[in-house]
Amino acid sequence: MTSLQDLHDPTKTCITLEAREDLSDNDDYSDYEPFPSRDIPGGYELRLKAYHQAWQKCLNRVKAIVHELNAPLVHKVATYVEGAHSEDSILPGLPYPEVPVIGISAPGGNSTILAHVLEALEMQDNASAAVLNTGRHDRTSKPKAIVSHLHPSNCPSLTGLMKALVTGFVDRQDEEDEDADENLGLTSKKRKATTSLANYDIGLLVAWYTALLKVQDPGPQLVVVLHDFEQFNVTAIQDMFYICSQHIHRLPLVFLLELSSPSNPSYLHSTFTRSTLALLCLQIVSAPSGLEVVREVIHKTFFDVEFEPDVMLGPAVLDYIIEYTTRHSASVDILLNVIQLAYLKHFEEPLTLFTHDTLIGSRSKKGALAILQRPESFHFLDFLLTRIWHDLDNLPEDAPRLDVDWQQPSASDLLKIVTWAREGSRRQAEHMRLGLQVMEIVQNSVTTPSKSKDHSNVEEKLTKLNEVVRGRVGKDIKALALAIRKLSGKHLNDLLVKLHEFFQSLNTRLRHEEELSRTYIVATKFQIPAESLEDDETDTVPDVPKVHPAIPPLATGIAEWLTEYLETKIVRLDHGILWDIWNTGMTPFPSELLNPAPRPTIITALLNPYEAVGSQKVLLQEQGNEGGVDFDPDRQHELWELPDISILFRRYMEAGKRINVFDWYESFALALETQRQRLRKRELQSQRSRSRKGKGKGKQRANHSDDEEIGFDSKEDEEKWNVQVQARFISALHELDFMGFIKHTNRKADHVMRTVYDIPN
Repeated sequence: MTSLQDLHDPTKTCITLEAREDLSDNDDYSDYEPFPSRDIPGGYELRLKAYHQAWQKCLNRVKAIVHELNAPLVHKVATYVEGAHSEDSILPGLPYPEVPVIGISAPGGNSTILAHVLEALEMQDNASAAVLNTGRHDRTSKPKAIVSHLHPSNCPSLTGLMKALVTGFVDRQDEEDEDADENLGLTSKKRKATTSLANYDIGLLVAWYTALLKVQDPGPQLVVVLHDFEQFNVTAIQDMFYICSQHIHRLPLVFLLELSSPSNPSYLHSTFTRSTLALLCLQIVSAPSGLEVVREVIHKTFFDVEFEPDVMLGPAVLDYIIEYTTRHSASVDILLNVIQLAYLKHFEEPLTLFTHDTLIGSRSKKGALAILQRPESFHFLDFLLTRIWHDLDNLPEDAPRLDVDWQQPSASDLLKIVTWAREGSRRQAEHMRLGLQVMEIVQNSVTTPSKSKDHSNVEEKLTKLNEVVRGRVGKDIKALALAIRKLSGKHLNDLLVKLHEFFQSLNTRLRHEEELSRTYIVATKFQIPAESLEDDETDTVPDVPKVHPAIPPLATGIAEWLTEYLETKIVRLDHGILWDIWNTGMTPFPSELLNPAPRPTIITALLNPYEAVGSQKVLLQEQGNEGGVDFDPDRQHELWELPDISILFRRYMEAGKRINVFDWYESFALALETQRQRLRKRELQSQRSRSRKGKGKGKQRANHSDDEEIGFDSKEDEEKWNVQVQARFISALHELDFMGFIKHTNRKADHVMRTVYDIPN
């Protein structure tokens, strides 16, 4: 590979490891079977289609939630952009006009906030040229704003930055190779280099906008979006702001900055000079992020009665989400990655092809039965039947069961069982969501609402969702029942009103199923005496009881009813026939795909190089094994068998805090000398075995010791060997230095300091 050869090129600071052509992506997944012993032919492709359907449904729900969360901020930004150059927004008495700049800070990552802002302004993204609202061009309407996107890679200097800024408006073209200036009422003319301004001259943009004003008055705002703003050249950005400030009275420029740094302290205030900031009318807003947003998305996606996901998240995935978002980054983008990886991991299991239906890729039930009756589907049927029998043994004796032959079911009976199990699993998850929302209504009614959204409070709410999935809410239900018994008549009435409104807001099917609950709530509400509703007003009057005598029995009855209701609804979801088809359960989350942990991986690879190479032998198989080294990862290799950098790193891990380079070299040279003797001994033994073949009486000779033959070297060869050892030591030392394992000291020139002290397991 060329990329692997570049590793030894000192002029290369960065290389790209390209995949082999025979390992490129292929749409044909029919030959891939991760579980051939219990999978159906073509099962991977069927599960991949089921994954796409389930993930798209979940993704659309998350997008709708994020759009709702971003709506206030989007409206604020859009309003600011539209009125940035109006007379009301310009402060009177300024010595010079300011450049409108608004920074959108999304520390954890919010890739949709900018798209929502552009959609609110009814803009057309220049990168995709897709009209966001109607999907087609409207030649009669004039845009309120025109957007241009600038990226750090295209703007390495001031010239490149100004060129991208000017041509982003002047040379607008859409996806269909039609001049976008036609939408603005302008005709496109080819500019001549001798008679036109340079494409990086802002005067060209001024002339273009002046011509635009003749056909559209008032003219649109010129919005410049700077993606990954922290990656731009600071000096070039400051010069650009200065140039634009000189022409802001003729160009209605508005700059949108995409910031990944927190809003406080601001990146602009800590990086740019005071003279540059004086030219800007700066507004910095923060996109919704943090644990509160993560909790909101999870709750409305997987714990809301109004939405039913195809696959429910299990405790293992929720545990990982809580740990990762509280310790690392709490953002919508990270949450989407975690959920998607959990779905991908879930659909590796063969039985998940029954997630949506039992057709197994066919168009009818008859076709599905024909597939199951094939000989190659025997292992899949055997695995399915074994799972059903296992789950059946764990069911309570009084649990409802389908009227089929459970001991010797036919293929048709198996499909009926799967359909019945799907309905039962979804109904169980729906009851859990219903019970959770009732529990939250009661919780908010019996406790004082906290206005603070601190880290610990939101983390506790996330943990509560995990406990609900596990069915561990018995203590919480008892605490709520105890709190209800202490409510006054007025508060008890308010609770019943909220519960009745919630049950009335359910869909028709659920409202019909909860008819008994609604009837009980209404009947109990009418039993509350009218005079008890004034308890709060008479608390301060002497000799007047705080609680009406009729309230405690009613409160006790409501508490008992609520306890029974919640215990019936909120149950564990990991019980039932084939429950893990529609629930990720306790399947460990593949955290290595999200957080690869490069530091311990590099250290482990340096300590055990052949194990690391063996794991990538498919990608490196064309390199061959020219050295004849055994790449078996199960064999414990001796020190002399390791590569130079691994030998040096082994000695590195055995040293103290400071390493004497000369002692380090001596230990390295000793290992290479052992390597030299072993390899020469192996070569001599190989030569003897070849020379003895075919010889008769004359093959008996005086045997020389191996040590004598191995130690036979001229002085010139020994000097060459010492030079080679020194070169190999310097090469390995530079590689460790390049990876940051050593730190040079200013006190002793012959000493270096270690930067790594712990060895990963």
